[in-house]
Amino acid sequence: HEHGEGEHAEHMMSASTDVEKALAELSPEDRAAAEKQRICPVTEEPLGSMGKPIKVTHGEHELFLCCEMCKDEFMQDPAKCMAKLNQ
Repeated sequence: HEHGEGEHAEHMMSASTDVEKALAELSPEDRAAAEKQRICPVTEEPLGSMGKPIKVTHGEHELFLCCEMCKDEFMQDPAKCMAKLNQ
């Protein structure tokens, strides 16, 4: 899905301080992992740009998505999404 328009876009935060605030809501361990991951594997948007990232588990991997709305798309094709993180 696209983050440009509609209800999803209403939740977007633009300033880097908002990203920092969103990431600060995570535990120190999760924040470090999210900062290392940097982007949502569904939208390729910066983690924290949609508020507090959500953690999902796929197999042995824990990773973060920018928002709850990305979870369904991730679960439909996790391999495709995971490949974006390895680019």
